Parts: sequence; structure tokens; C-alpha cells
Amino acid sequence: MLRVILKKMEGFMSKLMKKMSLSELSFIVATDNYSTDLKNEAYAEIQRRFKNNGCNYHAFMEYEEEAISKRGTSIDSYLIGPKPNGQLLMELYLEYVHKKEPLQHGNLMFSENLLCNSEGKKNFFTKALIIELDNLKKRLQSIPNTSEEYRELYSIYRCLYDRYTKKQMLWYEDSLTDCVMDIIPEASSFMSDSVKEKIEGYATKWKNGSKTAMIKCILLSMATDGEIPDYLNMSRIAHNDLAKLSSQQQSILTSLREDEVDYSFVKEKKLELKRY
Repeated sequence: MLRVILKKMEGFMSKLMKKMSLSELSFIVATDNYSTDLKNEAYAEIQRRFKNNGCNYHAFMEYEEEAISKRGTSIDSYLIGPKPNGQLLMELYLEYVHKKEPLQHGNLMFSENLLCNSEGKKNFFTKALIIELDNLKKRLQSIPNTSEEYRELYSIYRCLYDRYTKKQMLWYEDSLTDCVMDIIPEASSFMSDSVKEKIEGYATKWKNGSKTAMIKCILLSMATDGEIPDYLNMSRIAHNDLAKLSSQQQSILTSLREDEVDYSFVKEKKLELKRY
């Protein structure tokens, strides 16, 4: 009887791990918040996912541990937590990412970077920015435009607006494939920016039913000799992980619609940026 119970528990744990994003799993492995059994299960699930997709466990964990070392071991401080909110998203963006150095991931974990990448007009982060920019507009309309409060809030609005319009390229990754490249040290090829843009454009049109785009995608695949398979593999890894973060996305968007973000943590000088 005990053996049957243990078998059922193992099956339940395995199903639970399969539903978690990569960073939720790495957080279990890298912190002392969880039991040895849970750590082993999380480790095994990461290795299972990496077995055939080209990702490197050590490169991935180095990426994750760097973020955890700077942000602490409370899961509630991360966008991968059970119920992240809009306040947390804005704090992470303005505190960690807004002034980060070039070619760094802003102390975000891997899955957080996927969640907040800037690829496309309908991605999660763009939706969040649209909601919060609208919120800030309404708040600014209710404040005298000669007040200090107005000036401080407007500087935040401009900061987020520049990010929305991509006048200030701040996120390390401009596409989901770039995020995944960080943990694939030996991809068979690395796509040029121009090829990546073409492929993403054709892929979108192909998805919408364009036969011409399909043909161009196939021809470009033949011409680039391996770049398309790399792109498709990395895109699949990213989208599979993103799908496991749907509840976190919904939690943040709901929070932004219903709750006012407190920007008292922002000092205006922190919004000033070096121009690279």
C-alpha cells in the first residue's frame, strides 16, 4: 500500500514539475527554501528538457544564480512567483533593468526575460506598458502641471513611453531567440540581425496564411544553411517556457488595471541614462 502511495506521489510531483517554467525550477534548485527531494525533482526536470534541445545546464544555472545572488531568495520578489503584480514589474524594470549595462540581462532570471522581452506588438510587456501609460496619463491629468509631483510622475511616464516606442533599447533581448542564445553556448549557427528580422516577418505572415511568405521562408532556409533550424529550435524553447507563465502574466495585467503603482521608490536621477 505504501509503495502505491509513494508511486502516486512521484507521479503527482512529476506532473507538477512539467507545469513549471525553467526559472521556477532553477529557483528550487538554487535556493535553500525547498527540500532535497524537491530540489532533485526540479534538477531532473531541467535536465529532461535540456537533453535534446541544445541548452547547457551550467550556462543556464550561472545565468540564474547571478540574478538570485543580487535579488535574494524570496520567491515573491520575482515575476515567476505565484501572484506577481504590476508594482513588482515596474519596480524591477526601473530598479534593475532601466540602468543596466549593455549586453547584460538586468538581473532578471531567464523566464523573467522571456516574459519581458520586446518582440512584437502583442507581447506581454508591451500590453503592460500600454495599460500603465494610460494609468499615468489619467494621474497626470488630475495633478497641477506646475507641481513637483507632476514633474516626477511625468519623468516616469516619459521613461516608460520611450521604452514602449523603443527609442531607448534597454532590454538585453530584442527577441525570444536572443534570450535562448544565452543558454545555448554551441548553436550550429548564429543568425544575423537582418536574417532574423526577415524570418520573423515571413513567419508571422506564414502563420496568417500567406503562401508567398511560406515559400520565402523555405527559400531563406535553404540559403542560410542551418540558421532556420537554429531559430525554430530556440523559438520553440522560448514559447514552451512562456506558456507556463500564463497565470503570472494575467496576475500582473489584472493588478495594473485595478491597482495604482506607487512610484515613491523612484528617485529622478535614477531615470537618467547614459547614451550608448
